[in-house]
Amino acid sequence: MQELKELQRQGMSIQAISKLTGRDRKTIRKYMQAAGLAPEYGPRSAPPGKLDAFKPYLEHRDPREATLQREEIDIARRARTEKGHKKGH
Repeated sequence: MQELKELQRQGMSIQAISKLTGRDRKTIRKYMQAAGLAPEYGPRSAPPGKLDAFKPYLEHRDPREATLQREEIDIARRARTEKGHKKGH
């Protein structure tokens, strides 16, 4: 038990202590919890979202711009179908 305390004090993880001592990591965790040494894990921070890089642009963008773009796309589609092009690609 004293050995576990010292290894943890040195900053070793439960998995590293498990490999070093040859005991299962669940056993190491059980001994540490019994001695009040088990690490306390808090909630994890959320990973960055896919759109986080574009957030400043999206927040300051004029919402009318997207509407105009959609209207231009619709006009282009109508022009293509009027010329006999099939819908889709």
